[in-house]
Amino acid sequence: MIKWFVEEFKKMLPVALFFLVAFLLVDMTDRLLNKNALTTYSIISCVVEALIMGKIVLLADYLRVINLCSDKPLIYVTLWKSFLYVCCSIVLRSIEHWIGGLTLAEIFAHMQTPLFWLAQAWLAYLFIIFVAYRELIARVGAAKVKQMFFGK
Repeated sequence: MIKWFVEEFKKMLPVALFFLVAFLLVDMTDRLLNKNALTTYSIISCVVEALIMGKIVLLADYLRVINLCSDKPLIYVTLWKSFLYVCCSIVLRSIEHWIGGLTLAEIFAHMQTPLFWLAQAWLAYLFIIFVAYRELIARVGAAKVKQMFFGK
């Protein structure tokens, strides 16, 4: 059981770190535009969201729907998976606002603001980069990509 947990954590850690940076950027953008300070709660919230999103990505890899475009060029795979991850992030961020005390009406009202869509645009951009590199590494191979970036 512990061995399985360690293996899952090793798979999830790079994904969760990427999402931690992504969610912190989005949260920082949100707070700067609203002239709010970064709080311990917001940082902890980003960490929890990143861990959840990391697990969602790993679980989504087992679903058939995620691999609908696997035989197509990378652009199709990248856009499809990014779309699915953006949808997951909208649900996850809505749940986070709900846990934070907002009602469903307030959450839907927040979803209609330009600030919400700015945050989603940030996440969509970061998801596209994440998925593109992940798919490229899967097709080319980690060793080859490492060699291409860092040399021998």
